[in-house]
Amino acid sequence: MKILSLHSENVKRLKVVEIKPDGALVVIGGNNAEGKTSTLDSVMYALGGKKVLGKKPVRDGAARAVARLELDGDFVIERTITREGESKLEVRSKAGAKFNRPQELLDSLCARFSFDPLAFLDIDGRQQAELLRKLSGVDTSALDSERANLYAKRTNANSEAKRLEAVLAGMAYDADAGTDPVQVDALADELTRLEKARMNFQAARERFAHLALELARARAKVAELEAEELTVKAWLESPDNAPPEADAVRAQLADAQRKNAAVDANRRYIETKRALNRANSRVTQMTERIDAIDAEKAAVLAAANLPVPGLSFSDEGVLLNGVPLEEASGAEKIRVSVGIGFALNPKLRVLLVRDGSRLDKKNLQLLAELAAERDGQVWIERVGDGPECTVVIEDGTVIEDRTESARAAA
Repeated sequence: MKILSLHSENVKRLKVVEIKPDGALVVIGGNNAEGKTSTLDSVMYALGGKKVLGKKPVRDGAARAVARLELDGDFVIERTITREGESKLEVRSKAGAKFNRPQELLDSLCARFSFDPLAFLDIDGRQQAELLRKLSGVDTSALDSERANLYAKRTNANSEAKRLEAVLAGMAYDADAGTDPVQVDALADELTRLEKARMNFQAARERFAHLALELARARAKVAELEAEELTVKAWLESPDNAPPEADAVRAQLADAQRKNAAVDANRRYIETKRALNRANSRVTQMTERIDAIDAEKAAVLAAANLPVPGLSFSDEGVLLNGVPLEEASGAEKIRVSVGIGFALNPKLRVLLVRDGSRLDKKNLQLLAELAAERDGQVWIERVGDGPECTVVIEDGTVIEDRTESARAAA
């Protein structure tokens, strides 16, 4: 259903306004504070009742306001509003038969009539997604939550894998060293024993030199010193007291220590490589699950019959062909928001646009085409009196009516 005519008296800034649309686009033009918004509010007041009435719905100086709509579905709607904000609603057929419980009837026709496609584009992406979720009846929040959790874990796993790769790249691995360390305790003990023997030998040599010096200085003790000299000399000349060679053991110990360092590096290399493999395995598993979630969500959304092809949503916002709606072109955004608006209002196919001055001529034409494609009607308030305006409002009345019926009457 669409609006065939609007009659409004004393609604906000209006005096008397009569509009009979003749196309899919109804553009209400005029300067600021002349009654454009009041015209669209008249439509809202007629349909929505007390829940949409503002603080001052009646024109200053008037006792009451009247908003009357004629719909093409054999309905005439008339709402009377007093200065105190009380309202009376009457819905009748064009033949004059009245309907019981008129507000319930209107709510069934336009429960979400307040949807503004341009205002939809201004709200946060999460709010857009929530509105689309309610429209489609599809709740993917559990899948979205699981996906977000896995995505965060996979990001951490990828970071750990990259860290391990960097660590591994800076580590040495000696294939000849293997992974079994050489026992160095016995070699170290032997080297200590040999060093001690060499030190003993060195001490003896030093003692011999000291004794020779004292012998020269103390002739009185020559006999005693010569005897001791002979004894020490004999000891030094004994094959049993020859100084041992420790170079071979020292070399063995150095080789063993080098090999053990290589073995320890190999062990760390192997452990790091295993950790890298585990991290990559976790990344693969989480990627497979994320892909499965995406496929499951795509299947759910495909079955939801959303109003625009390629439309989907998550907790973060609305997507068009996998791209955030905020990154789409202006025309694509309008196409999506109008599609959602008509889907929210499947019976009364009327949308109200409050800030039509944002639309250039190309987008106005697009709105007209979209409304015609969906057998709907878009009412727009727009500053100015350009040729795109259907009617021009000034001081609460229509000063120029450009509809075909008005031109024919003239």
